[in-house]
Amino acid sequence: PPAESLWVVWLGASDLAELEGRSRVDLEEFFANLDKVVQILKEAANRVVLVAPPPASTSRWDAAIASGAVSGTDAKFSFPSYERCCGYVRKVTMVGFRRSVPVLDPLLDGSGEMWSAQFSDGVHLTPEGSTQLSDQLVKLVVGHFPDWEPTTMKTLLPGFDPLRDPPGVGPK
Repeated sequence: PPAESLWVVWLGASDLAELEGRSRVDLEEFFANLDKVVQILKEAANRVVLVAPPPASTSRWDAAIASGAVSGTDAKFSFPSYERCCGYVRKVTMVGFRRSVPVLDPLLDGSGEMWSAQFSDGVHLTPEGSTQLSDQLVKLVVGHFPDWEPTTMKTLLPGFDPLRDPPGVGPK
């Protein structure tokens, strides 16, 4: 990556999705993989930010499936409990500390709002949730990299949603 780049690594709730009661990536594998990714990025660029995964609202997800708003392959996924998700948040924070990388934990933004209300179906952010997270990210970037201008950042990689095209799960 170019030396002037800023890398934001965000593994969200969909990355923690479970299929048939099994986690796609266990906690220690998640930690090792994330640590290696950050190590590689830090060697190539000095600006890396981690975003901790906010917990999914399992009740909203179940309701979205029941209503038909979520169907097909997506409906086969479930999500870990709040407590289990916190284990992944701790691992993200540990990698940030270990690699001297700032970490954004959306749950700790201090807004006092119920975070689960920011998800349209319990997993995917609403426009308001996206704005809230974006504002938090800009604040974090400006605070840690004052010479960086967030409004001029370009996206180099396309968006990817593993629930829409999960690895190893083909259409039925």
